Amino acid sequence: MKKVFITGLSKTSTKSMTSFINKSCMLDIKHYPIRNEKINKLLKSKKKEDLSVLLTIDGMSDIQVCPIYKLIDENIESVFIHTYRDIDSWLVSYKRHINIRPLPEENTPKKFLREEVYGTNEFNKEKLEDAFLKYEKNIRKYFLNKKNFIDINIKDKNKEEKIYKFLSRHNFKIYKKNKYPWIGKSK
Repeated sequence: MKKVFITGLSKTSTKSMTSFINKSCMLDIKHYPIRNEKINKLLKSKKKEDLSVLLTIDGMSDIQVCPIYKLIDENIESVFIHTYRDIDSWLVSYKRHINIRPLPEENTPKKFLREEVYGTNEFNKEKLEDAFLKYEKNIRKYFLNKKNFIDINIKDKNKEEKIYKFLSRHNFKIYKKNKYPWIGKSK
């Protein structure tokens, strides 16, 4: 069975998208499984032989997908749903997100991921802007003209139907149509 990977950066509604698809399609896509040592090994190695851990799950979402989406696409039959938002609102949300949590300790998967994807573990506006723009450009360039990719602006009013249409086209059964949730949305 095909896997589903949500390729949005943190604070682009990846948790909400994961919940929405899991409930609609009766899947168990893992949102940010940071405690899974086999996934953490894969993120560091980026080796094809370490991909087998992804065959045991329905998919994955959030920052853990960002550094390995090409490897996944080349080796596992998958679809990719890219959640995104405008850079200014992303920076505000990301700053709020990391300011209410302690910085990750040295040699932790969270610290590794932040540095790998964003080039910084802290709120560094310039580095975050650069990382955001580069990632958005690269992912769209990579998936240009591929049918297993859709990008969804989190503010899109018709995102539910777009997602259902995309998943149905890839033979995912929609068991129940749901309203898109807003989990962890900043006030």
